[in-house]
Amino acid sequence: MVNIAVCDDNKVYLDEATELIIKSFKALNIPCGVRKYDTPVELKRDLLSRKFDLIVLDIVMPEESGIDIARYIRNEGIASDIIFITSNEEYALESYDVFPLTFITKPINAEKFDAAIKKFVEKSNFSESVVVKSCTGDKIVLRAENILYIESSGHSVLYIHEEGTLQSSTTANFTKAVEELPSYFFRCHRCYSVNMKKVHSICSYEFTMENGAKIPISKNLFKSAKQNFVLNT
Repeated sequence: MVNIAVCDDNKVYLDEATELIIKSFKALNIPCGVRKYDTPVELKRDLLSRKFDLIVLDIVMPEESGIDIARYIRNEGIASDIIFITSNEEYALESYDVFPLTFITKPINAEKFDAAIKKFVEKSNFSESVVVKSCTGDKIVLRAENILYIESSGHSVLYIHEEGTLQSSTTANFTKAVEELPSYFFRCHRCYSVNMKKVHSICSYEFTMENGAKIPISKNLFKSAKQNFVLNT
């Protein structure tokens, strides 16, 4: 899931930008979560505990400007992409040192905003994504790097990822699901394939994942499992 923050002290623009973001990502079939902030203070507080892939900032705000917030973001080493929303293009030169993705002028043009979202998606590493037909019939796109492991469960496939668990439809084929995963996944058992980048440790014929889950390793695959673990640590 793509995590996005929108900060604007004007509720009309805050709601409009949020709706346009959700609409753009829905059209691209990419799941997203959007958090709205009407003050920079609230956003700065959450930046200490939340990771955002994209931050949409109004520039002119009473407490701190969007450029001030962007400088704070960069000084904290946060690499989130930034889109500025502004009623004055003169701020563009002032903001170059925070490396924004682009600017959107007010009033917001829906087509230009959609183009900015597509630019973000193209720039980001969404090429390694997995499309899952869920048990409700919806097609969900998961970023492969955020999947910890997949598990065969009856006639379904469970995708355990950083945001929770997604269950596929009952027509899913586990072997085919494994084949659609990037090369850094390792099928360690007839019912499991793990993201080796998310493995914390290996011991006693099982992987321990970053979330604490214990994944069994078939005895005939244990040597290969150890080799994969060494290569990815």
